[in-house]
Amino acid sequence: MLLSQGYGFMEFKSSSDAAEAMKLIDGSVLDSHALQVKSSDKRLTTVSSKTAGTASSSRGNNCKLIVRNVAFQASKQELAALFSAFDSLKRVRLPKQIGGEHRGFAFVEFNSSQEAQVAKESLKSLHLYGRHLVVEWAKEEDEQAELGAVEGLC
Repeated sequence: MLLSQGYGFMEFKSSSDAAEAMKLIDGSVLDSHALQVKSSDKRLTTVSSKTAGTASSSRGNNCKLIVRNVAFQASKQELAALFSAFDSLKRVRLPKQIGGEHRGFAFVEFNSSQEAQVAKESLKSLHLYGRHLVVEWAKEEDEQAELGAVEGLC
């Protein structure tokens, strides 16, 4: 059974798109609950390219993130959709247990370390299915210990 925290967030490219969606969704019923839609001025924060370059230089050319605390209801497609907001998404891997269920973490790889840094900073306070996603830099040890695989970071 999925438990809802009773709220959600949507972001639109334009304020006119947001206004139209608000008109359509406000008052509609979902799972026997009337939806209330309100506008928010908060946006995902992104780091400037200058800051991203400085931060990523301390991480070398690492373009891979590990995402921990992934809810078991979450799918690879949902994670890919979430991280594809950052243009240079290369690959999402959601390691599975022997029984087929994923293990509660994922690896997200970008084409550049700068894009990985922007994604890491932008999504650091994101919740998915009521769980706070912990987004960190992946290390080779993460993959070796948790997957039994050895491969480069980029």
